[in-house]
Amino acid sequence: YFIFMLFIFLNLLLKKSKLLYFVDFLLMLVLLGYQYGAYDTMIYINRYVHPEVYSSFTEPLFTIILATFKQIGFNYRSFMLITSLIELIFIFNFIKKHTVNQCFVIGLFMIFPMISAFEQLRFFMAFTIILCGAIDALLKKHKYYRLKAVIFILIASLIHSSSIFYLLFVLVDFLNIKKTIITSLLTSALFLAIGFSPKVVNLLTKLIGTEKTNIIEKLSTLQTGQFGCSFLALFVIISFIAFYAYIVKKNIVKNYTKDVQEYLLLTLKINIISLISISLIWIFSVAFMRIATSILILNYIGLSKMLVLDKKIKVYYVELFAISCSILLLMFNVHTPEAFNLIVKPFFEENVFFNNIFNS
Repeated sequence: YFIFMLFIFLNLLLKKSKLLYFVDFLLMLVLLGYQYGAYDTMIYINRYVHPEVYSSFTEPLFTIILATFKQIGFNYRSFMLITSLIELIFIFNFIKKHTVNQCFVIGLFMIFPMISAFEQLRFFMAFTIILCGAIDALLKKHKYYRLKAVIFILIASLIHSSSIFYLLFVLVDFLNIKKTIITSLLTSALFLAIGFSPKVVNLLTKLIGTEKTNIIEKLSTLQTGQFGCSFLALFVIISFIAFYAYIVKKNIVKNYTKDVQEYLLLTLKINIISLISISLIWIFSVAFMRIATSILILNYIGLSKMLVLDKKIKVYYVELFAISCSILLLMFNVHTPEAFNLIVKPFFEENVFFNNIFNS
């Protein structure tokens, strides 16, 4: 716990340190690759050890990845370390490519949502592919960038099916802010109106299979915590929409370079379109809260780009908003003893690497 808090402090203080950024990478590799004990992590491990139990409702590409590693002879720990290494390379390269204040972004990410993201290993694998392949393409806008984004999102959906949601991020590239708002509201209303109708069930069955559809239906009727998860997702999205709206209204955004303006505009539209995920939390699964928490990395990078001297907005205002928001989100996520014991405690206290050090 102490090491973790120390690293958060150092990252928020030494925003551009290349040495600290490298050490951050090593620390996260240990935290991600050597963990065990958390509920989602153990399911991930069981998928590797007993793939036959999950094969009928596991996405095909993830099944192929598991089979390939097992055929080579890797155990689940080696599998976790290798995939963790690749995923962290993706995410660290993305951050470094889009901001000079990379340690500041890592510091915020460590506060929230790193702990829960690192335990949702299959979704994290899919999202890092989307981040470096699809979202990076939408930001760079090179030749055929939209096609590239779609291809990477489809690849990620073969690892975790909920990744198909990110196709909406490609859509916002065609829309202005007003049209993005209208699309988000109308789509959310449509989802809430149709709910889980028989036609929707039939469509899902054709897309993902009968067994997985039955699981989703069962979860949707038995799940608890929709209000809390919806509130957390709404807080994430509305907070950053409001902040971006403030800098636009005050004409602060005009003081930044063109590439920063374009980044903030795209991120604003991504936040707006992500409001649709809140309706999906109620209809399908609380797991759709991951959409809102995953785009925090984009929002944190956006805030890090604002850390420049400006007469209309002081640097410490941005820092205060960023740090306060990430801390509040952490508190919302683990505000009960049960949540702490299920999410935070196993993350820190059930790690093979650190347990071997401290127990020796």
